[in-house]
Amino acid sequence: MNINLLFFRKFRRVNAVLAHSLFLLIALLWCSPLSAAEQPADEQITLRVRNLSIPEIFKRIEQNYDYRFFYRDEQLRGLGRRSLQVKNASLESVMDRLLEGTPLTYKIDSRHIVLYSRPSIREAASNPDGSFTVEGCVTNASGSRLAGVTVIVAENPSKGTITGVDGTYRLDNVPPQSTLKFSFIGMKSAEVPVAGRTAVDVTLEDSSIGIDDVVVVGYGTMRKQDLTGSIVSADIDAFREAPNVSIVQSLQGSVPGLNVGQVTSAGANPSITVRGQNTFDGGNTAPLLVVDGIIYKGNLVDLNPSDIKSIDVLKDASSASVYGSRAANGVILITTMTGANEPSKPVITYSASYSIQSPAHRLKPLNREQFLRRVRDALWDKAYLAPDYTQYNPDFDITSAWISPANIKGFENGTDFDWWDAATQTGHIQTHNLSIRGATDRTSYFISSGYTDQLGYIMNDKYKRWTGRINLENKILSWFKVGVQSMVASGNFSGQTPAMGDIMRMSPLTVPRDEAGDLIRQPMDQNVPNPFEPTEIDDLNKELNLMGTVYAVVDIPYVKGLSYRVNYSHDYRITRRYTSDPNGSNYTGEASKYNATAHDWTIDNILTYERTFNDVHNVNITLLAGREENEYENTNATASDFSNLDLGYNKLGVATTQKVSSSAWDESSLYYMARAHYGYKGRYLGTFTVRRDGFSGFSKKNKFGVFPSAAVAWVVSGENFMKNKPLSIEFLKLRASYGMTGNRTLGRYGTLAQVSANPSYIYGDNNLPSIGQYISSMANDDLKWETTLGLNLGVDFSILKGRVSGNFEYYNTNTRNILYSINIPQMTGFSSIKSNIGKIHNHGFEFSINSRNIQTKDFAWDMTVNFSLNRNRVVSILGPQNDIDGDGREDDLVSSSLFIDQPLGSIYYYNIQGIYQLDDDDIPAGYRPGQYRVEDLDDNDKITPDGDRMIIGYKDPSYRFSIANTFTYKNFTLRVFINSIQGGKNRYMAANTPDVGYNDAATNCNAFAYDYWTPANLDAEYAQLYYATPTVTTVYRQRSFVRLQDVSLSYRFNRELLSKIGLRDLKLYVSGKNLYTWTNWQGWDPETGQGLTLNGRPVLRSWTFGVEIGF
Repeated sequence: MNINLLFFRKFRRVNAVLAHSLFLLIALLWCSPLSAAEQPADEQITLRVRNLSIPEIFKRIEQNYDYRFFYRDEQLRGLGRRSLQVKNASLESVMDRLLEGTPLTYKIDSRHIVLYSRPSIREAASNPDGSFTVEGCVTNASGSRLAGVTVIVAENPSKGTITGVDGTYRLDNVPPQSTLKFSFIGMKSAEVPVAGRTAVDVTLEDSSIGIDDVVVVGYGTMRKQDLTGSIVSADIDAFREAPNVSIVQSLQGSVPGLNVGQVTSAGANPSITVRGQNTFDGGNTAPLLVVDGIIYKGNLVDLNPSDIKSIDVLKDASSASVYGSRAANGVILITTMTGANEPSKPVITYSASYSIQSPAHRLKPLNREQFLRRVRDALWDKAYLAPDYTQYNPDFDITSAWISPANIKGFENGTDFDWWDAATQTGHIQTHNLSIRGATDRTSYFISSGYTDQLGYIMNDKYKRWTGRINLENKILSWFKVGVQSMVASGNFSGQTPAMGDIMRMSPLTVPRDEAGDLIRQPMDQNVPNPFEPTEIDDLNKELNLMGTVYAVVDIPYVKGLSYRVNYSHDYRITRRYTSDPNGSNYTGEASKYNATAHDWTIDNILTYERTFNDVHNVNITLLAGREENEYENTNATASDFSNLDLGYNKLGVATTQKVSSSAWDESSLYYMARAHYGYKGRYLGTFTVRRDGFSGFSKKNKFGVFPSAAVAWVVSGENFMKNKPLSIEFLKLRASYGMTGNRTLGRYGTLAQVSANPSYIYGDNNLPSIGQYISSMANDDLKWETTLGLNLGVDFSILKGRVSGNFEYYNTNTRNILYSINIPQMTGFSSIKSNIGKIHNHGFEFSINSRNIQTKDFAWDMTVNFSLNRNRVVSILGPQNDIDGDGREDDLVSSSLFIDQPLGSIYYYNIQGIYQLDDDDIPAGYRPGQYRVEDLDDNDKITPDGDRMIIGYKDPSYRFSIANTFTYKNFTLRVFINSIQGGKNRYMAANTPDVGYNDAATNCNAFAYDYWTPANLDAEYAQLYYATPTVTTVYRQRSFVRLQDVSLSYRFNRELLSKIGLRDLKLYVSGKNLYTWTNWQGWDPETGQGLTLNGRPVLRSWTFGVEIGF
């Protein structure tokens, strides 16, 4: 029976079970004899809330005590948030505290509380211009009065004061419709509308760790205070002024344990990993991406950074296990902008920026004089006089070094052509974004459109993107709302760049075009085509992404805290790649058309029960049942040998040779998840999760996998013995979690024997080639899920009255049943077979520390330091039975660079101990002065692969760190961000071999300047030019660096001034990116790992000027 049909039938049964379970749960709760309605009318109330709006507090009271509040929404609009902690208090005292300082009063009628307006709290004489005096008191969450709080009028920051020792303040001449801004060290700033009041009291909340901030945890949200796992919210606002085309570039170095690489081309996405590598296959290390609750498989660059509200990173097994089989590499949750939370007028925001880009480090080909010097240095034994070879030989004929007539001609004509300048340009990025955000009584909305135009540094390297987004939510009934989250993105990558490796090789004595302006096919008279030929290709490369999610949320009537949500999502991705190459197929012309379509759809059924009992027991239960379907198909048509290429890829039929190929696949997933969170008094917390995943790519007996996890936390600072807190400890929480996640790196047909078809020869006389079929891979129905078991220990803290806060993390993971292709004897007819083998261990340490170093009325200095360290090792590969040498220890897999008890990325190579010099008397046979001296490990006077290689270092870093400083002076904000990756003694190494060629290539082709050996440069880092060192083909160097990555300066204008010209907000800024790098790495860039290679591309330095306007 068809697998998809089986999945559908099973999914239908799951929905039926879910419906029956929901009915049973409603019935049990409805029939409960402990109904709140039976409680006495004069009951005492215990309540603890932090930073909630008054309607949210009313809802909490309704849930726990069965009261009903009656009011109009506009009555509570603009009254800000409240914090309240009472125990066994009367309802009247609770209401008095909630409505203190507001123009409202109340009346209690049995269990009904009605709100209505009352006269002004205190009459005060107003000035002729309508302004008056405002007084009030500022307290913290525990009710203590705060001295030294800065109070300013938001529309006129020059008008302000500071609270006295008793926490009170007084401001004269305050406009009746202005807004007061309250700020204090270690506390969240608050903005409170005056709304004609003469008394405004405010409660400030601790901002040290944002314990009341809500973070996305996967299929739900949770307060930071209640988290038990390792979840980090990225500070993307700090990087909104940087020229980041992809949103993940904003995360580079800013989240401990999240590793984001550099980009070197227009519209490119950086590499992303979380906490090291958990599998042998380095190509399957990317984390799972989830956008607005839906697993996202599109291009990350399709997401407009201006549309992103928040990014949360799930790093440990407990947090990530809600996504089961695809969470072993971590999970990144991206949440887009939504409408306003309360009814408000539309807020229109327009932003624009323009960036200028140039290489952060230049590697240019040599000019004429440098090239001639290089030729002489390559032939030092002929171009210079013995015995020291430092004096120029006047009899040396440099033209004898060239086999290219074009070089000789250019030498005689004095040609000095700069191929690099002809292939590059000044890059730029310009962006324009427009959005409308607001809400009515029932509908909230966010609508945006964005345009990005990026011109890279390399000729024809360009990218254009247009995006549109509509996020709507409509409250149809008090217990029922529906919404849509939709996006369209059009990306244009059209255009092909020159062959930059060949651009570097082209001699400056040659030119790309003849006198008529046509490209010369082989400018150096060798088998190297003109590197500008790709720029003549008519290239169309466009992508279209259409994604939409429709959801509905039902607050189940009569069952407090129970809600049901259904998400239904579709994502269509269309790719068109058309080319027409007049130089293809040996200059007879070649064209192609490639069309591909991908379609993903997802349905999630989410049942949530959240309730707090007696303000002590907090319960949050989430149940999930869902299905995902992915489909893909493509068609590729190619044609060559054109009689007329004028219509290019739109007329493939006129070509002599035509070929068509196509492919398609589909895959299905089923998943169920249950998560239960319990908190007692906000101090003792536990989260327990189990997920069951099914994937059509596995065989019947291993189609499903189960991934459980558990986490606990203890808020130590909430204990009575912490009342006299040392170091003014405001918050201290200990966390521990343990769980299992999976990695389904298996292809959708990986367990099956696959059949391929290719043109084949039929033996016998007069037979023509025909299409033959053959089995191209072996079946293995024993394949199962990769599993990672992980332990995470964490500490969250805030000390010194919130001036210093942060967290420490330690993790330890073990990955088993790794899916890997192992080599088998060719006599089987196959070279490899996919199998579950091996075990990898990872452990590491991370911390993030935030501090407010200085705080005055006008100036503030905040700093964040992030650090991460990861270590891994190969515990097993093929198992202990793989002991061919009989030493009782499992053998290494040298051919795959896998070594027992060594890290992944071990570099197994020859140890270079310097360079042979002219006067050395121990130069072995076959070696010359200027070649590398290689250590003879087995002392047999020979350099061989079996006896003289060793582990000389490792590719992974030793540690990473970043330092972010934010300086605020009045309306100015300066941000400075430093990012670094360090290798320690022998880590973070990569191949850095001068890719310049030897022998005739060393004298005929160009390269760039680097430190090579000559008799006049004995202490050079690299060997001589002409003769390659026997055996040694690669040189490894360390990539450690410190980079001044981001600097921005912004100014935000006073709202009072802006209101006079009809503006709500105006910000101007200038920023710089990749401004300077400190490193010993030679080549393009240490972070990209591109060294002295001709094919490299530079990391770009950017200067950006931008504006943001609000209406």
